[in-house]
Amino acid sequence: MISIISNELYSSLMLNDTRKILNEILELFDFINSNSFDIKKTEKIWDSEYNGDILVDWLYSNDEPVLSDLKRELSIQITKAQSFENSHEYELFQEKLSKDHPSYCDFNDKFLFIEDDNTENIHLISSIDKLLKLMRRYISVSPNKIEFFKMLKIYYPNLFFHENVFSSLRNLNTDFSDLLPEIVDHLTALDEFSKENNKLSKSNREKCADFESLFDINCSPESSREKAKLLTFKDGEIDITCECHTKFKKFGRNKNKQDRIYFSFGTELYEEGKIIVYSIGDHI
Repeated sequence: MISIISNELYSSLMLNDTRKILNEILELFDFINSNSFDIKKTEKIWDSEYNGDILVDWLYSNDEPVLSDLKRELSIQITKAQSFENSHEYELFQEKLSKDHPSYCDFNDKFLFIEDDNTENIHLISSIDKLLKLMRRYISVSPNKIEFFKMLKIYYPNLFFHENVFSSLRNLNTDFSDLLPEIVDHLTALDEFSKENNKLSKSNREKCADFESLFDINCSPESSREKAKLLTFKDGEIDITCECHTKFKKFGRNKNKQDRIYFSFGTELYEEGKIIVYSIGDHI
């Protein structure tokens, strides 16, 4: 994936809560760098203007001491970004932000991050959440099981995926490519739930009901204790039972074996309390 710093970055910073947006952009840089994505820029970015002020002057001014450390870090990140050999390359990407461009709704795997992502089919990325939303959209139309499994921990940072997940994908009752968009939707909902609601002191049944209410996805714990044992793995002295499951609406060859995602709401003693996804396959 190619990440391109927009020449409009400076004006985007000035039109919003500068401190908040600076933090979001620096977090985004950290995420991109940690996942080995390329970052590019044009040298013209240093001379970009807002109300007559120039970015490079603002970065090195002492007018806002509270922003000094953040501005210094932004300057370092821009400096580290690879420069386009000529501005024409950047302009080709810039053109794709126009609704009149034939590739407007098919922006491939390249994006500009600036102020906001307020148009569905245009990739203006300014936060990790917006980047993840874009990446998940791509994987939902790219049905390669190996690549899908490899990227899960990047696409869903609030979930932990047990090694059993990959083998379980072979046991889907529905064709993987047909079910993939729904798998992505369920994992996205679990990732969101893990961030905000998973720390509540409630039973599995209560948490499943909360999840179902929030995301309109069928979710419940296993009714059979014998089946629950089959969904249990051991880590040291800890037994972790992944009996909770979401059910997909799309049915496969056998309508009595509805495919499911089996998971545990997690424990603080394992993987920082993340939701643990154990299986994405047929009904156990």
